Amino acid sequence: MSVSPGFEDGLEIDHGHGRRVRDLFDKVLECQAEDRERLLDDMARESGDGLETIDEVRALLSFVDATRIEDEETEGHDSPDLLVGCRLGEFVLRRLIGFGGTSAVFEAIQDRPSRTVAVKVLRTGIVGPRSRRRFEREVEIAGRLDHPSVARVLGSGSIDVDGRDTPWLAMEFVPESQAITRYAENKKCDLRKRIRLVREAIGGIIAAHRLGVIHRDIKPGNVLVDGSGRVRVIDFGIARLVDSTPNPSRGMMTATIPGQVLGTVPFMAPEQLGGDPEAVDVRTDVYALGVLLHLILTGRLPYEVSGCDFIESARRIRESEVASLRRLEPSIDRDLDGIVQKALSKEPGSRYQSAESLDADLEAWLDHRPVAARPLGSIGRSWRFARRNPAVTLLGTAAVIGAVATTVVMATMLARESRLRSSADRAAANAGIAAASGAMQQGDLGGMHRYLESVPDSERGWEHRWLSSLVETGNIIIQHDPGDVISVDVLVSSPTRPGMLLATGYRGTWAYKLPEAELLWELPEFSQGGNWKHVVLPDEKGVVVCGLGPRMKVLDLGTGVPLATFDTPGSIGAMWPLDDDQILLGGDDGRLSRMDLADGRIIDQVNVELGGITAMLGLEDGRIFLGTMRGHILETDSEFSEILVVRDFGRMISRIRADDSQRRIAVCTHGDTVEILDAGTMETVIRLDDHLADVWDARFDDENNRIITVSLDESLRVFDLFTGQTIERRSGPHSYVWSLALEADARHAWIGCHDGSIRRIELVSPPVSIPGDEVALSLAWSPDGRSVALLTNQGVHRLDLASQRWVAGFGHELSLNDASQGDIVWTDSGIWCGWEGDRGLVKFAPDLQNKSEQFQGEAVSGMFPMSDGGIVVGFENGRLLRIAPDGQVVAENRFDEILVDFVLHPIKAELYGRFRGSGRDGVVVDPDTLEVRRGFSGYGDGSTFSMTFSPDGESIATGGRERPGNVMVFPNQPPWVQGGIRRIGHSGDARFVEFMDGGRRLVSAGDDGRILMARPDDTQPLLTLFESNQAIRGFAVSPDRRSIAATDGRQLFLAVP
Repeated sequence: MSVSPGFEDGLEIDHGHGRRVRDLFDKVLECQAEDRERLLDDMARESGDGLETIDEVRALLSFVDATRIEDEETEGHDSPDLLVGCRLGEFVLRRLIGFGGTSAVFEAIQDRPSRTVAVKVLRTGIVGPRSRRRFEREVEIAGRLDHPSVARVLGSGSIDVDGRDTPWLAMEFVPESQAITRYAENKKCDLRKRIRLVREAIGGIIAAHRLGVIHRDIKPGNVLVDGSGRVRVIDFGIARLVDSTPNPSRGMMTATIPGQVLGTVPFMAPEQLGGDPEAVDVRTDVYALGVLLHLILTGRLPYEVSGCDFIESARRIRESEVASLRRLEPSIDRDLDGIVQKALSKEPGSRYQSAESLDADLEAWLDHRPVAARPLGSIGRSWRFARRNPAVTLLGTAAVIGAVATTVVMATMLARESRLRSSADRAAANAGIAAASGAMQQGDLGGMHRYLESVPDSERGWEHRWLSSLVETGNIIIQHDPGDVISVDVLVSSPTRPGMLLATGYRGTWAYKLPEAELLWELPEFSQGGNWKHVVLPDEKGVVVCGLGPRMKVLDLGTGVPLATFDTPGSIGAMWPLDDDQILLGGDDGRLSRMDLADGRIIDQVNVELGGITAMLGLEDGRIFLGTMRGHILETDSEFSEILVVRDFGRMISRIRADDSQRRIAVCTHGDTVEILDAGTMETVIRLDDHLADVWDARFDDENNRIITVSLDESLRVFDLFTGQTIERRSGPHSYVWSLALEADARHAWIGCHDGSIRRIELVSPPVSIPGDEVALSLAWSPDGRSVALLTNQGVHRLDLASQRWVAGFGHELSLNDASQGDIVWTDSGIWCGWEGDRGLVKFAPDLQNKSEQFQGEAVSGMFPMSDGGIVVGFENGRLLRIAPDGQVVAENRFDEILVDFVLHPIKAELYGRFRGSGRDGVVVDPDTLEVRRGFSGYGDGSTFSMTFSPDGESIATGGRERPGNVMVFPNQPPWVQGGIRRIGHSGDARFVEFMDGGRRLVSAGDDGRILMARPDDTQPLLTLFESNQAIRGFAVSPDRRSIAATDGRQLFLAVP
């Protein structure tokens, strides 16, 4: 038997008694109603069951009778062995599966969507008001939590049973469940698998903490693993909720009274044992997770408390030191031991300060990266003992070395602790950024947020702001009363109406003006069962809304005024408009009907006999596809001339979508997958299975060859349709997602959620494609940082950063003949371009509408923009020119070698130019007169391709050829390379290097196609910003030093925090 959500407490306390009650209940339920009392009396006399047990069975029977609804379904069922007709709202009871001290749990079936659930019912005739309050608190708290690792709340209510108001709670059913420790033992999981299981549970706890919920009873029985290995956290009955609305008179919202100790003693933190609810916070749950980790890794609790009363158990937990886990399990290394020890610290301030921090360290351990925690040595243990036993320590210390020695020791320890803390902060930051980067590569933006939160404030630099900007995108949330929002559509503006967002959910249908998200009109929920779905008619003048019951309305799209109301042939699962006058209706009973929208008349009807119709799609070629509850894809036409089964997925079809060309079809299923089909052959092209729950909607982004999906694992995902890989995954900030629509730019999505909200989400922009079949050579930022100019082998183009669209271009008159090298700079006076060969220098107006050509016949070797709008330009013949904004040459010099790279000293205002040769030598000139001030040599080690100064001018960074340490940072004083840091750089030549973030970060790009971010004083990269299978050909940092643009020739990568 599987353990039911929220009922593990009862099974642990009186497992045998609960089983006996269930057995008696099942036996009595099999007999006729009039014979039940006699059977109960016989049981009491013959079996020796006490009156208490018999009364408990009677109470369950009373509850069942109170839920029974007499209708056609129950007629003729005198022996309701499956509780036929017993219903709580939309949940039909099937059998009793759990019974405990305060609650009973039934297996039930939900009507829509059809699924097995668990219904937990409070035993109001047995428990007192305090238990009732806790049950009500569980309903409130669990109802707030939407996370794959938390057993979901699907509904709640109350029912009158023998004059008592009896609350109930419907939750996700966890099939074949086991406590997490039992599962790990039975499956013989290794250490890494056990850590992954605990991390799944931590994900649910993190979701609770973000909503102000502290579980307070984390233990194996409340962390279940189902038959597929998925983890659920259950039982928030004694959880503590922080009220999000400050109110001094209310403080913490809790069902606990001062002095009352709640929880399971071996898993309780020291501060929890005192019974003071104000002492409990998220770190209390961190401690319990530490106990869980200790138990699942070693098979033993941190303290031996079996057979002890509460007082002795509390004393041991408060005073006993936790032994090293390595003594119990030699395979545990020092890092993992340190993680558990830190989580189990007696003082809350010494633990991980959040579940996210604990999770980040576990992730780091799994990835073989440094962890923030380290196991305590003997000095650390002594220090902890001293803090808990100051009197004993003082006497002992005075007797041995005296007060002076104590002060010295303490000062030394504090200094060492400060150094270790700084080192630990950096290690924690490295771990958090690395984990966030890994989550980004997997498209998991919810995970990114979690890991970024673990980075200490003192270590948050540019990379943290950039990664955070990918998560925090300024979304819009439109909140309605709770209820699933099943349909969402975005309509572009027309001459007669604005752009619109149209949404339909249980609580109504709403139209909003875009982009303001201003309500235009609202259709309240239908009186019979609420609203369900909508479809927009082809002329976009009308919209049809169907309800959960047999009712539909036709509305004016612009005003929301009802034009007609019709009854439908039963409940409707899907609709599709054939034209402005006729619509197809797919029924839950499998009937397919064609209705005349003028009078509601059914023109034609057929029963497909393959289950309820749940999805529809019509194509321009006349084919109509139907999805069914049983997982069939059917093909027909508007006349129903033939109905063919073209695919059978064996699982419910929730939505069918087509791309703009109607060559590809997306089939969303309840098997956690989306199948991309060829519309001609109906064969699967790509299978997208990176979901954790039923997929309810999908939309194609044809321009970027992507598809976006939403599912009941509370996520939005973006997939690359070339590879099938996940580009982006949003999870955590919203509840179960039922519906999806894209704005015209495909950069923003609207989703309809379980909590009644509609949310606008800014999607992470993919790299921008280079125009046509051109190859990018170089790029430059505009002086205001709002645009990027791109030099290609055929011309020059300008990208508007806000829209990320190419807004201007010039190339048809240049006759470049596919140039392979070039340089570009952008000043206040215009865009300056130079190509290889004899093209010379070309200056364009910022809008690229006109140009002026200079120095034809000379090849440009390098350029540098000047603050007055002019430039310094070097040529392949050794000439160096200073050119004014109007194109006039104001200074000139000539060198025997070719200058190829220029950089301005930030303090001395001197221009450094490198000679092509070795790249390590060059000349320093006055930027206005080009007079030589001195030469330099030895900048870098081996061939050098780029150099830059730190903002204070005290350090130089170079990128070169020597691998793997081809990015160097060294002092700007001879001998330069001595005392420098050789950073692990690129597997190919490091072509570009720049300081950012006030000199706190160094970014580099190379022929290996990677862009790396690092601290200047570290030898290892901190983050890979971008990775291509082609060399980086162009790279530039924006004028404010906050943004990055780079190109590999085929696409443009932008990093804009």
